[in-house]
Amino acid sequence: MSTNCDPVAHSTRFIRRATGVAVFGVLLVAGWYLRDLLLLVFAATLFACLLVSVSQFIAHLSRLPLGIAFGLSCLMTLLIAIGFFWLLGSQLRTQMMELWEQLPELLKPIENALNIGSVEEWLGDQLETMLSQTSVMSRIAGLSSAAFGFLANLVLVIVAGFYLALQPDLYVRGIVKLFPQSKRPAVENTLADIGGSLRYWLIGQSLAMLVVAGLTYIGLALIGVPSALALAVIAGLLEFIPFFGPILAAVPAVALGLGQGPHVAAYVAILYLAIQQLEGNLITPVIQQQSVSLPPALTLFAILAAGILFGWLGILLATPLAVALMVLVREVWVAPISTARHDAPEASLNISLRSGKSRFLD
Repeated sequence: MSTNCDPVAHSTRFIRRATGVAVFGVLLVAGWYLRDLLLLVFAATLFACLLVSVSQFIAHLSRLPLGIAFGLSCLMTLLIAIGFFWLLGSQLRTQMMELWEQLPELLKPIENALNIGSVEEWLGDQLETMLSQTSVMSRIAGLSSAAFGFLANLVLVIVAGFYLALQPDLYVRGIVKLFPQSKRPAVENTLADIGGSLRYWLIGQSLAMLVVAGLTYIGLALIGVPSALALAVIAGLLEFIPFFGPILAAVPAVALGLGQGPHVAAYVAILYLAIQQLEGNLITPVIQQQSVSLPPALTLFAILAAGILFGWLGILLATPLAVALMVLVREVWVAPISTARHDAPEASLNISLRSGKSRFLD
């Protein structure tokens, strides 16, 4: 009798498949309930990628061992943060406080034009909701302060990112061992490609944020808009979120410009528009030419989907999540199809596997 008709073998295969489906379903449900924590783990991974990239850069230039270069990268990151807040912290804090105090006056024209209630109260409610939704630590410890929980999450991301960057191979090997022996080389290569793509993207995005912040500060200072440093920092930070971030950054700047006259507001709007055109068409393509190139429509839908599913934290991490998912789809789905049909030129997908970049994504 054929093995395919053996009732015992058939039952065994059915039980294995049913068990696999059940385990997969349990993991999906657990992942949904732990989605905020998983997003924080991903944020810590991004920070670890940044530390590893800086360490590799220092090791390449100085020919130092990678361990010493890692220590220098952590020390350099700490000194840069301390130096920034020491040199500009007082001025930045003063301008942020002035901007916050002027917020009600800046929002009144919007309230009058739209005939709505207090936008300031709505923004405050949204901010509190955002902090509480992304505050895993406050839920665990039962903390009443959403802001304290947000700071605790930030510390958690930094500390976890440090440990991930200290021994990345340890965690990679742990993930690889979860898969069958025959699949482990492919899983390891996929994780390496995802890590490389995230490093390239993160370095490019960080440089773009610095350039945008610098250009914004110079332009606002030349125009004579108050709180130029605070507005420039806001523009640089919100540059991390494509499409929506630059719009949100321009709102307080244009509102402050309106306080000095319509012509100043027009100059500010033109400045922000020019910087975004320069960033989108020149700065980012040049800086991120070695990373995965995400189509604009895909990036937009990724932000909307992440916002609906995961809230504010999902919006913040939507683009790097999309980068990781695109590399995963390419390695798990597109690349095997391309390899299987290598002998059929008409079916070729024209995919380049160099350094995590694919023409399929361009």
